[in-house]
Amino acid sequence: DIGRGDIGRGDIGRGDAGRGDAGRGDAGRRDAGRRRRRRPRVPIAVLGVAILVAAGVAGGRTLLHHRSAQQAQASATPSRGVAATASAASPAPTPSAAPATWTAPTPLDQQAAQIGNPTIAGVSCPEPTMCYAVDSVGAIMSSTAGGSWQTVATNSQSGLVAISCASTAFCLALDSGGGAITLNQGSWSSPVYVDSRVGVPTAASCPTSAFCMAVDSGGNAFAYTNTGSAVSWQPFTVDPTGTGLASVSCTISANCVAVGQGGDVFTYDGSAWSAGQVVDNGSAFSGVSCSSPAFCMAVDRNGMAAVFAGGRWTVSPIGVVADAVACPSDGYCVAVDGSGGALVYRDGHWSSATDIDGTNAIEAVSCPAVDICTATDSMGNVMHYSSPSAAG
Repeated sequence: DIGRGDIGRGDIGRGDAGRGDAGRGDAGRRDAGRRRRRRPRVPIAVLGVAILVAAGVAGGRTLLHHRSAQQAQASATPSRGVAATASAASPAPTPSAAPATWTAPTPLDQQAAQIGNPTIAGVSCPEPTMCYAVDSVGAIMSSTAGGSWQTVATNSQSGLVAISCASTAFCLALDSGGGAITLNQGSWSSPVYVDSRVGVPTAASCPTSAFCMAVDSGGNAFAYTNTGSAVSWQPFTVDPTGTGLASVSCTISANCVAVGQGGDVFTYDGSAWSAGQVVDNGSAFSGVSCSSPAFCMAVDRNGMAAVFAGGRWTVSPIGVVADAVACPSDGYCVAVDGSGGALVYRDGHWSSATDIDGTNAIEAVSCPAVDICTATDSMGNVMHYSSPSAAG
């Protein structure tokens, strides 16, 4: 089991952990920072799930772009107002030759189920053939080439709430006690206590192995930086009102977007966080995903989605109350909801919701490429989304 360790430069006395998504869900979905379960849990009986192999990553992970600081900040800074349509900013991805479909729900976490009814708290797929997941009893799991899952590390001190992986060699996971655990070149670290402020980590985003951002339910953020010779955590007070941050998404170290419980959007330019901008009229956001500095999607608890494109946010109904969203490419996103449904945003329009999981709440989704996604639900099941052309 992983024991709680100290960071090389000392604990952050009153700092927050990096991106709370690291294994964690969004603050809006949990009470006191813990993920809320919509359905009763049942023990998980079997382990194993087919991973659909895809050829090539079509920008599915957070895009890593170097750009001029001024230009990137200008393009990423949201402004109030409503744009004509989200699709006007960039061309939509070319649809697959055959429709993508979801696999049936398959129990993922048999080993952890023996410890006591875990909830899968987060999933991150750095490549189409590799995913990592974390659960509420502290297990970190990875998918294998054969399509099954195995527990690769365990945090015995606290349940895990989020995970974000920049690559198959680097991940950051957050626990409910304010600790952060990293995977670096095949080795998982001990938990480092980074969030001693009021709040529980809710989400994390790691665009590279050298930078991550974590957020918590107290309105704080924590930036992880690894220079190669030293690792540091820098705390930020993002929302001084203490309103919780539900989710964060970073495309590069100088561009992050966080969404809050009051419908506010905050942006990070590499050195500081902006003041909150009311984008969603006070609705509580549940998730955000950015594929580039020019495109983001945020979903809320009232069945609305906010699209950032063309330098503005557009808010419109999507027909379901989404719990999470993943956007692997500008103009393309997949959202999952609390009633077993999933839907796709493409070419400025949402598909109707498809029932893929009965009535179970689907609480996490990760899409490393267009038409390639992995989702997990409140019952410990995993589902995969792929098209025949994507699967090769």
